[in-house]
Amino acid sequence: MTSNQFDKLSNPSYRKAFVASQVNIGIPFQLRALMKGRGWTQEQLAERTGMLQPRISAMLKPGTVRPNIETLRRFAEAFDCGLLVRFAPYSELVRWSEEFNPEGFAVPSFDQDADLELLIEEPQPASMSAQMSSGIAGIHLVKNNIVTRDSGLRHRGARQSHSARGRHGRKRKGPATEELRIVASPEQGIAAGIASISAPA
Repeated sequence: MTSNQFDKLSNPSYRKAFVASQVNIGIPFQLRALMKGRGWTQEQLAERTGMLQPRISAMLKPGTVRPNIETLRRFAEAFDCGLLVRFAPYSELVRWSEEFNPEGFAVPSFDQDADLELLIEEPQPASMSAQMSSGIAGIHLVKNNIVTRDSGLRHRGARQSHSARGRHGRKRKGPATEELRIVASPEQGIAAGIASISAPA
């Protein structure tokens, strides 16, 4: 974007016209490019959208018809592709306007969208999901770097620490006490419930 274009955008009236042009002029160019990429005629597009051919012809002429969201949805359904309708900053709109090339504009249909497979995530084992939901929720920080939960481990830990000593505060031999240690990374956070066993005195 040049400084001259920036100065124009500083004018509210110019900004309104600029946004309108992206719809009234940009959409027809996109429709033409999609039709060309699929080798469709106006009659074929009219049949797939359930519209009359004269309306399709008018939609393909920049600045002739103002398409509404429902009309755009029907076009997206006909082309079997997605439709993004969202607000955006002017910087993004300017970038899109400068980079848009009708000759190179192409949107694959669902069956030809190879990038969808890249979005597939491997499902987590059920045991891992359960561990994450039960081992992370309700964790609190307490003194001596010990992690406890709301489910009663705080009080149980206190009883275990007390029971591990005699009446006069001396350590006595017995079962090891269990403490939940604080971890430092998100990966370790999954294992926040792993017990640290202290050796008997």
